[in-house]
Amino acid sequence: MIFKKPGMNKITVEIEGMCCARCGEKVEGWLNLLPGVSAEVNFKRGKAVLLTKEEILDETIRETVEQNGVYRVKNIVRK
Repeated sequence: MIFKKPGMNKITVEIEGMCCARCGEKVEGWLNLLPGVSAEVNFKRGKAVLLTKEEILDETIRETVEQNGVYRVKNIVRK
């Protein structure tokens, strides 16, 4: 579980199309390649939690998750 740390932005991403642990591992790997991002994906809940110091655009997150056409971002929530 990722906990928000001082000075970090927490972003929760709802993702459709993940049906197994391998799906979650793929998406988590892609998100962790983004500069300054630490991501954790739970395929059962269909969610990813990202922590980042830098601002990251919703479109960048969406493009990263949807790059292979299988997964779809349903919602992005920033806290």
